[in-house]
Amino acid sequence: MIRFSVNMALIYLLVEWAEQVVHTRQSVAMTNTELGIEASQINGILQASMQVGMGGAGILLGFLLAARFEKLVFVVLPMLGSVALFMIPRAGLVVEGIEVPFAIVATILTGVGFGAVIPVSITLAQRLLPHRTSLASGLMLGGAWMLAFVGPILAELVHKGFAHKPNIPKFVLDAIGSLPESVSIPMIEGMGLDAGFTATSVALFLAGLIALLLPHKLIVEVAKH
Repeated sequence: MIRFSVNMALIYLLVEWAEQVVHTRQSVAMTNTELGIEASQINGILQASMQVGMGGAGILLGFLLAARFEKLVFVVLPMLGSVALFMIPRAGLVVEGIEVPFAIVATILTGVGFGAVIPVSITLAQRLLPHRTSLASGLMLGGAWMLAFVGPILAELVHKGFAHKPNIPKFVLDAIGSLPESVSIPMIEGMGLDAGFTATSVALFLAGLIALLLPHKLIVEVAKH
C-alpha cells in the first residue's frame, strides 16, 4: 500500500514540480496557457520516465531474481528509490541548469524503487496462498492500489496545507489552530513542494524498513513448491 501510495503521490508532485520549473525559467512574460503547455511537456517526460523505471526493472527482476534474494530486493530497492525521490527537486544543488535531465534519471530510479518489486510481491503472495492465487493477486494489486488514494492527498497537504482546501470543516481548522504555532502554521499554510517530496521519500524508505519483517526462511521455502 505504501509503495502504491508513493506512486500516486509522485504523479501529483511531478505535475507541481514541472510548473515550478517553468515559472523559474521564464525570462519573458507568458500566459497561463503557455506556461501550462510548457509544463505539460516536462511533466509528460517525467511521468513516462517513472513508468520506464517501474516496468523495465520489473521485467529484469522477473528474468534474474532468485527467491533467496527477494527479501533483499524488498528492502534495498525502496530505500535506494527514496534517495532518488528526495533528490528530484534538488537537482540545482548538484549542478545548476540540469534540473530536468537530473529529474528524469531520478524519476526512473524512483520508479524502480517502488514499482519493480510489485510483480515480485504478487508472485510471492501466490506462493504463500497457492490455493487462492486470484485472491493473493487481488490483495497485492487491487487491494493495495485502492488504498493508495491517500498518497496524493497527503502529499498535497504537506505541500499546500489545509488552508487552500475550501471544504475543510471550520472545527478542523480551529483544532489545528489551537496547536502550538510551530505545528499549526505548517499544517495550515503548508511546508512547500520540497517538503512534499521529502515526506513521500520518507514513506518509501519506511516501506523498505517494513520489508525487514518478512521471514526470509519462509520466502525461500515456499519457492521450492
